[in-house]
Amino acid sequence: QYPRNPHLQGKVSFNYSNHDGHYRIGEGDSEFLTKWSAAGSTSIHCYNDGNVSIAIAPLAVALKNITDASLLDFTSRTRTPQINQIVIVENQCGRYAALKIIQINNHPDINQLVFEYWILPDGSDDFSLLT
Repeated sequence: QYPRNPHLQGKVSFNYSNHDGHYRIGEGDSEFLTKWSAAGSTSIHCYNDGNVSIAIAPLAVALKNITDASLLDFTSRTRTPQINQIVIVENQCGRYAALKIIQINNHPDINQLVFEYWILPDGSDDFSLLT
């Protein structure tokens, strides 16, 4: 069983060395299985292995400026966002989530990722409505 937060928005802190890097957010049609691995002190790898498609917004783009998430590039298996960058995830039900990378800690004993997330449960792709 993967660690999870079932809420539509929240802040997550977890050790991505465990559970093969998986973390689940949301539930039902608005559920997303994310997967992560180490990339460096200011970036992290994110994968589409959990039946999701992934894209990253340009580094300086704020959540309120993502008005059509479907226009981002979802063509690769992996993306490498930096701290303060936003990952957009689309699940198999066509729902979108935005995950903002807050903190990355890489230590021999624990590899910790902290991100904030927002899920659009209505099938829209406009995150500006949340702000």
